[in-house]
Amino acid sequence: MKRNIIKLGNSYAISLPKGWIDRFGLDSSKEIELEENSDGTLNIIAVKNKEQESEEIIRIEKEEPMEKIYAKVYRAYIQGFRNIIITGHPDRDQFKVISEVQKNLTGLEVIEQSGNRIVFKDFIHLEDIDMDRFTSSIFNHLIGMATEIINDISEDIETGDKIRDMDCAVDRTSNLIFRCLNLALRDSSYMKKIGKSTNELMITSRIIKNLEKIGNMLVGISYYMNEKQTPRMKEYGYILFEKDRRICDETAVFLNAWIEYIKLIRDALFNKKTGVAISIYTGRRSRKTMKIIFRMQDGLAKKEKDVNIEHISALESHFEPTISLSYDIAKDIIVL
Repeated sequence: MKRNIIKLGNSYAISLPKGWIDRFGLDSSKEIELEENSDGTLNIIAVKNKEQESEEIIRIEKEEPMEKIYAKVYRAYIQGFRNIIITGHPDRDQFKVISEVQKNLTGLEVIEQSGNRIVFKDFIHLEDIDMDRFTSSIFNHLIGMATEIINDISEDIETGDKIRDMDCAVDRTSNLIFRCLNLALRDSSYMKKIGKSTNELMITSRIIKNLEKIGNMLVGISYYMNEKQTPRMKEYGYILFEKDRRICDETAVFLNAWIEYIKLIRDALFNKKTGVAISIYTGRRSRKTMKIIFRMQDGLAKKEKDVNIEHISALESHFEPTISLSYDIAKDIIVL
């Protein structure tokens, strides 16, 4: 964007975009910082409002669901508050929010707990977080989840809730990255430090969301390998199918092929291999993973009369999103 220079006495001024002013909560009473670079360019930096970022108080109502309380804590966490205080008189069910926070929100620890007060303190310094490294770890977590399903299939082991438990690591890391992204969008000095533009931050956010969704798909695939219903399966509404060795083997083949492609996508992202990303994205409908789905539909469902078609359809409802989300990530890498 361009701005005209305005002469004010012996000084000069430019107008600042209203959207930028509103985003950082600035007005004529606030200060900004200017940094002059060696190439003659200027950085305009919104000074962080420490008072707004330090503490959030959440007052809970009697019998307010634990899930709603957690959602409020999650919102405060993503917004960057360092201290989150729950006040009221939590009952036994509401105190379960502590375990949910510790399971899903990296860095928050309980430093005070009484009959009418829970205090969480954040011990993570976001300035020290390497977002690329943590994003890479999400890819690796997902690869580990898929590998674990394959191993359980080959050893004929009941997967249970193991993959769902592994997915918690994806959720924790994703939440931490979203917190960093939110800070970067509010604090231009932090954005400068991590070296990413607003566009790069938005694309990174989409990539993380898609990786989270892939994690959910892998959890579903693992549940369709189970012969016994687990508490989590019941909670999420997954039904049981009788184990079929042919379907299990095809699922393992699918996951092995998917691991191949997600590794290529991961490497394209972090090694800036745009050409690889273009190749993966443009060839997505002819890839081996889709052929596996078609083979399950046509080969197993039509030729093998005793194969449970509903079981194949249930898996297909998770296979296809796993593929399409992966290729959406490849598409985002192209424009990074």
